[in-house]
Amino acid sequence: MRLETKRTLIRKFTLSDVDELHKVLSNPKVMEYIEEPYTLEKTKEFIIQAGLCNPPLVYALELKSAKRVIGHVIYRKFDEKSHEIGWIIDQDHWGKGLADEITKEIISYSKRHSDARSLVIECDPAQRTTEKIALKNGFTDEGIVDGLRLFRRQVNRRDKTQSTKPDQNGDVQ
Repeated sequence: MRLETKRTLIRKFTLSDVDELHKVLSNPKVMEYIEEPYTLEKTKEFIIQAGLCNPPLVYALELKSAKRVIGHVIYRKFDEKSHEIGWIIDQDHWGKGLADEITKEIISYSKRHSDARSLVIECDPAQRTTEKIALKNGFTDEGIVDGLRLFRRQVNRRDKTQSTKPDQNGDVQ
């Protein structure tokens, strides 16, 4: 998957992204509702295990104007009928509408290319910003499941308008 929004590029990770992603994942405020901040080694392991697998579970989030990684985007199979989406963004870029922009693009991509019937977002119940973004983008609050708040949105697949054939790099655009 390789997607572009007005301000970001969502692309496959490379090992050269470790230092930039570590800046994000080592920030206690960014990781407040997720888990303990990452060490450099844990960041590298995360990229190898979740970003360099096939298919990837997470993708690099690059700010196009700076050409640097400012976080990551989750796009993975959640269950037989759903894909999970999500994002972790550098604190310096909070409050600028990037998560909403990314969410809209992933919804659009899923309508055209995914076999999923729905998209889900999971978050800590105290994470109000994610709740607002989910509800703004047509997700329904399904309550607390396994300690996380679960939001679900149906994918209207009638909107499929583009080919789903992968290019020479295996990316569907």
